[in-house]
Amino acid sequence: MERITGARHAGPGDIEMCSEVLSRLHKLRIRHAILIDFDTAEKCDDHDLLRKEVDQLTASLTDSSGKGGGGLL
Repeated sequence: MERITGARHAGPGDIEMCSEVLSRLHKLRIRHAILIDFDTAEKCDDHDLLRKEVDQLTASLTDSSGKGGGGLL
């Protein structure tokens, strides 16, 4: 992993962009699971799991617990 100059953590204002990226992954039938960590990404044909991931996106972006690190944009 390398540092990206000028990057910042994704937040609630980035919901549209993050949702678009998640949608692109889902079209490829990839369930991302943890937005910062592609180690947990997996092929997934379960539409309910993919929908649940989208439903949890806003909560993930507003979570201030520090759990799972933070996505950088």
